[in-house]
Amino acid sequence: MLQRPALTIVCAALCGAFPLAALAQFPAARLGAVSPTGIQAGQAVELVLAGSDLDDVQTLRFSHPGITARQKLAEPNGFDKTPLPLDGVFEVQAAANVPPGAYEVRAEGKYGVSNPRWFFVGAIAEHQETEPNNQADAANTIALPAAVSGSSQAAADVDYYAVEAAAGQRIVINCLSRRIDSRMDLVVVVLDPQGRVLANSRDEVQGDPLIDFTAPRADRYLVKVYDTVYEGGPDYFYRLVIGSQPHIDYVFPPASLPGNGQFTIYGRNLPGGQNAGVSLDGAALQKLNVTVPIPAAPQLNVDSGIDAAAGSVDGTTWRLASPQGLSNAVLLSTARAKVVLETEPNNNDQQSQKLTLPCEAAGQFYPQRDRDWYEFEAKEGEQFSLEVISQRLGVKSNPALLLMQVVPPGEDEKEPTLKILQQSENSGDSEGGNEVATLNEDPQLQFTAPADGTYRVLVYDLRASLRDDPRLVYRLLVRQAQPDFRLTAAAEFSYAAVNLRPGDQTAVRVAAFRSDGFDGEIRVTAAGLPPGVTASEAVIGPGKTAAAIILKAAPNAAPGTSSLKVTGTAKVGAANVVREARLATPKWSQPYVANNQPQMQLESRLTPTLAVSVLKDTPAPMTAFEAGAAAPYETSRGGILKIPYTRSGPFTGKILQAEVVDLPPNVTSVRADITAAKGEIELKVLAAAVPGTYTLYLDGLAEKVDHSRNPEAAAAAALRQKEVDGFHTAALAEAKAAADAKTVADKGVVDGKTAVTQATTAQVAAAAKKTAADTALATATAAVAPAKAAVTAKPEDAAAKTALAAAEKAVVDAATAAKAAADGLTAADKALLDAQTALTAAEKVQAEADALAIAMKEKADAATLLKAETDKQKTALDAAAKPTPVNVPVVSSSFVLTITESPITLTPLAAATVTQGEKIEIPVTFARKYGYTAAVTVTQVTSPAVPGLSIPNLSIGPNQTQGKLALSTTTATPEGPHTLLLRLAMSFNGQNVQIEEPLTITIKKAPPKP
Repeated sequence: MLQRPALTIVCAALCGAFPLAALAQFPAARLGAVSPTGIQAGQAVELVLAGSDLDDVQTLRFSHPGITARQKLAEPNGFDKTPLPLDGVFEVQAAANVPPGAYEVRAEGKYGVSNPRWFFVGAIAEHQETEPNNQADAANTIALPAAVSGSSQAAADVDYYAVEAAAGQRIVINCLSRRIDSRMDLVVVVLDPQGRVLANSRDEVQGDPLIDFTAPRADRYLVKVYDTVYEGGPDYFYRLVIGSQPHIDYVFPPASLPGNGQFTIYGRNLPGGQNAGVSLDGAALQKLNVTVPIPAAPQLNVDSGIDAAAGSVDGTTWRLASPQGLSNAVLLSTARAKVVLETEPNNNDQQSQKLTLPCEAAGQFYPQRDRDWYEFEAKEGEQFSLEVISQRLGVKSNPALLLMQVVPPGEDEKEPTLKILQQSENSGDSEGGNEVATLNEDPQLQFTAPADGTYRVLVYDLRASLRDDPRLVYRLLVRQAQPDFRLTAAAEFSYAAVNLRPGDQTAVRVAAFRSDGFDGEIRVTAAGLPPGVTASEAVIGPGKTAAAIILKAAPNAAPGTSSLKVTGTAKVGAANVVREARLATPKWSQPYVANNQPQMQLESRLTPTLAVSVLKDTPAPMTAFEAGAAAPYETSRGGILKIPYTRSGPFTGKILQAEVVDLPPNVTSVRADITAAKGEIELKVLAAAVPGTYTLYLDGLAEKVDHSRNPEAAAAAALRQKEVDGFHTAALAEAKAAADAKTVADKGVVDGKTAVTQATTAQVAAAAKKTAADTALATATAAVAPAKAAVTAKPEDAAAKTALAAAEKAVVDAATAAKAAADGLTAADKALLDAQTALTAAEKVQAEADALAIAMKEKADAATLLKAETDKQKTALDAAAKPTPVNVPVVSSSFVLTITESPITLTPLAAATVTQGEKIEIPVTFARKYGYTAAVTVTQVTSPAVPGLSIPNLSIGPNQTQGKLALSTTTATPEGPHTLLLRLAMSFNGQNVQIEEPLTITIKKAPPKP
């Protein structure tokens, strides 16, 4: 079976296996992270998505209707008439009545619905990391209590936060990384202002750190966060909850019968909590008794990151509410019988705690090197199931079981002895696929009591000598066998969601947790499908723990999304048992691994929903890949079947490494490339195969499928490029016009300044001329008086009169000249004022032209940048849209295989009566099936043999369907009924197939001899 991928980039090691084309898959929405990771109830936040294939994501789906989102619009850019939506950015609102807790969010776009990511709603303030905060002096200051969302976006990233704490204040830092699907291996350190380490933590709670810190004094403390190997990237994110909120370390007992369960929680900052007398790493724990409603089996309510391995456990996740906020989530499980608490001392077999069945014991692998002994009474032939549930509760334990029989002392013995019957250290393998990590180390075993008496059970942790941890709790279930099953389902290929193109088909893998020896067939069906999508029925046959439901979208299926429901039905004893599958999701994506490569299993967790989406995309390259027929294929052990396959659609290339998936044990098939439109795959059923019904299908890699990624986006990008080119051309023209206008305005100012200079010079000259004229007028005027005086003195003096006339004329001339000079100055002043006014106007025009030129230059620069970004995006989209050969995983339709015991149907042997010493013939009749024609040999294998009774071997020849067994007795053959066991052996396709049939013979006493 193919390794299920989630990335379109493949590691170099795989490229050697497929050198001609990339090993990839068609785009499918994948959500790597959301930032921030939470919101305060009643508030809004800007949420940023990170991931791949998130094209055209316009919808976010939250698991609570009170959390809503709308895509954020970009700020106006001066070009587009309306704001454009921002890719991957949403405005999220949490209603005030949304209960605090963890919810899931998925992104939905062109490439379907994404995998989920956790998103928290709380009552305390939310803070988001602000870079740069890589140094202590750049720490983000956080007011407590608070939840902090951060990330390690690049290698070697370190984040610092600063908090104020009062002297003696107990602060808990609940650090979430692995528990919220992050790849970050988080380390958290608390430092004092001098940089001294006061507390640090790494893997404390399910892979995440936990800090319990009491401030030695009122001060400012630093919280340092980083990845343990300084890795970074979009899916390296974390969430810190810092404050005096409660934290639950463990719950005891870990299970309760359905109803109002009584529990004692142990932890820190428990409201009303009492000193528990227990500490962890030097931190004293409190305890608090609580009552919690526990659902009846087979329910499992999940609202936090519970590992997929817990899919076999019933119960509910629960948090303690307090005025300081919610606690972390814990899993409270549903008990299957009365819960009995472990009573110390029970550390050796002589101190074994007596159990009255049915019950389950709740205990702890504590203190260090603890070993717990229990004992119970059983009757011969009673069938029991023993199971430890610990690791599946999220406990870092490695439990083991040892079952022993107390053997009474013999004649020469004084004390009873212990006989080891069984030992178990894990729950075995799982076929859940690499998408569902169902493996765990919780042991279980089934046994049949060999005799009446006492049996002892030793429960211990394989690492008990290395740790002293009260959190290592366990449930020991001891009960008479109650066969049952649980199911977990996960999507194959699509990474946590089922995304189908029209005409496409894919698989949903369903893993079965079988309990108490149940090995019957489980019929699995799916419901809740979008219109146009159908699902096959699958059968998980005997000896198998998984099968696949094949989902197929019709070629005309319309886009749509729904939530898948998977149900299993089985006959358990006389009851028809129905179980709804728990749903699982891988935490991260991974590259494909081909059928000939080592398989890996992803970390996975349970999820409330599994989305099924029909994409609005190009049809699948193969619109039909059919294997087998609607009717079941039937053969017996030793049989060989030819399973036909056909395929159609535009893709006609090779399907590499095609193989039959979910083959039952001892059924073989050869992996081969499919090159034709139709053909056959051979199944060989070995003699050791387990009879039953099984659902199988083919998978492989379609080689070099030409795929164009989002050609619609490339076409839209071309239109956008044309539009932006128009913006750019217009902006450049506007910038040039503005620059030209600026040049004209600049010249106007220069000309204005020249005019002012010239006018100023003329005005100065006019002023000087006026001054001279005024002076001349004054001088001329002053000369008139002496001239008049001279005439007065000598009235008859002609010379005096002439001089006076000349003086008076000089005054007139000077006055005329002065007036002309004054007029010239007035004109020069006006010319200067006009030049200055014109210059002011020119400078205003210049300022406006400068501003416009700058604005147009900025607009042109923005248009140039927008054009560069648009051109770059178009280039990238054109490259992606270019048909590229990729190797894509494909699955066929499913078909049903029924394996029977043998290639004959034997008529039941009739009981017979024979008298001692006589002979009879027993007819053996059968019908041949599956083309079997060879001989059938009948042999008596009764043990112990009946004295005096013999049946020679019978060989029924080829193509014969009946024969007679010759049975003879002696007078010593015991009277009464005897059940003989006959073995019929056949060589079917070279396989030695055998069946056994009982024959009842009654021996009558021979009459006395006369």
